[in-house]
Amino acid sequence: MRITVFRMMQVRRRNTLFPLFLALAALLSPVASGQTNHVFYASQSPGGNQPSNLLRIDFNGSQATVTDLGQVVVQSYPPATALEGLAESPDGTLRGLMSLNGSNPYSVVRFDNVPPVPQATAACVGSIEGYSLNTSSLAPWTVPGQFVTPASGFMYIFTDLPICSFPYGIPPPPDPLGGSIRGLARFPSGGNSLFAVTDDKVWSLQYNPGTGQFSVSPSTPLLDFGDGTFGPMFVESLTAVCGDSLYGVNNAKQPPELVRISPTGQSITGVFPLTGSATVTRVGALSYSGGGDCNTNGVPDTCDLESGTAQDCNENGLLDSCDISQGSAADCNANGIPDTCDIDSGVAQDCNDNGQPDTCDIAQGAPDANGNGIPDECEKQASVTILPGCGLNPAGSLVATGVPAIGTQMVLSVHNPLGTQNVGSAPFLWISLKPALPIGSCGLPLLGTGMAGGAGELLISLKPQHLVLMLTGPLWAGVPAPIVVSIPSNPALVGLELTAQAVLVDSIGPVTIGLTQGAKLCIGL
Repeated sequence: MRITVFRMMQVRRRNTLFPLFLALAALLSPVASGQTNHVFYASQSPGGNQPSNLLRIDFNGSQATVTDLGQVVVQSYPPATALEGLAESPDGTLRGLMSLNGSNPYSVVRFDNVPPVPQATAACVGSIEGYSLNTSSLAPWTVPGQFVTPASGFMYIFTDLPICSFPYGIPPPPDPLGGSIRGLARFPSGGNSLFAVTDDKVWSLQYNPGTGQFSVSPSTPLLDFGDGTFGPMFVESLTAVCGDSLYGVNNAKQPPELVRISPTGQSITGVFPLTGSATVTRVGALSYSGGGDCNTNGVPDTCDLESGTAQDCNENGLLDSCDISQGSAADCNANGIPDTCDIDSGVAQDCNDNGQPDTCDIAQGAPDANGNGIPDECEKQASVTILPGCGLNPAGSLVATGVPAIGTQMVLSVHNPLGTQNVGSAPFLWISLKPALPIGSCGLPLLGTGMAGGAGELLISLKPQHLVLMLTGPLWAGVPAPIVVSIPSNPALVGLELTAQAVLVDSIGPVTIGLTQGAKLCIGL
């Protein structure tokens, strides 16, 4: 008699609760509550040729907190320098426009260690020779790595090269903007449009590639701060945050205020005094810290994250697509998500904890005999364990050879090591779904079933609903009598646990029935 048993194997994954954790984390995070968090860098500029300090402004949507990062020190130059412009390069480094010796030429510097290092050390990248800048500013331009700055009589565009170059100069907008531009800003998707601030007004500037000139939009100044709504205004810096707002700093107030301006430049949407441990009297330059532009789409990485066009699932400050393209994160299943995030979120499984989804392990050659998408090494391996019970059945009475792997055979041999039964006794083997008793390692004592002549110990359940198989083998000849057990080649059996026990029957001797030890069979690969 053979009864085929099927059981759907339930695999418990270690990441089962992770999606719930993510959902709770999202509900508790500042982003979920609608809070805005922006980082700006600014210069504390007393004016003239006085040294400048680099500032960090953390803005959470309602409060602007300032941290003084220290005085700007440029390698091989004296400390008395003025930082007149700031802008972020696509590689995420901060660039500055400085008059290193208190006079021309102006130079572009690169800040090599901004926070968390509390210093503001910069290296000179190159000089802008021979031009006198009445007022100065720095803003990203239309091509990644380009910046634009105003000068006396010209707007200059230069490329972020090891030695900064000025390939061309173009006439500035007509009066009244002539020499009074104090800040420039451009939205990432702004095309050929710039915003400029002149003390108390914001202007929209359009660049015409055909004529090579900037012009003021046909409209009058877009924002007149002199309406008294927020008191006196004197803005000397301007920067753009993604596509949301323009920001400047109003130096007419003490302490100065971070000013938020609508994307069109037509209205003030908030003023926020600069608070914190740093004492700030004048901000001469301001730049939004967008985290660089690692995917070179012309949009700061933080803006990509805010808009949802990119993700940073491992929160390492680098877009997932850049993690993958730069080789700092693997994406073996090519779904655009780092493998570690697939695993942590439960989208993919990693049963062997090697940092790679199981599907990729299998695609790369890891065995998966039953085709269930789980590497064989993670599934239950075939094993057999002898069950001694509580000592009523003699050791060595059931001997296992091989393991119950699907599609193979193993042998359970029946023996009476005490020699209390006659040669020619008949062996029988039972295989059951359940042990005799559900708790503990002991079986059920039965008088007249022990090989020693007393009680034996029944270790399996002989209930019809539990009994799977009964087999017999050659008569006992004083040595273990082998009984062959064939395991079906059925992947559904992997993980099934069975209990086996044999009995040796002597119809003429003093010990008629002798129970053996048991065996726990774990069907596997």
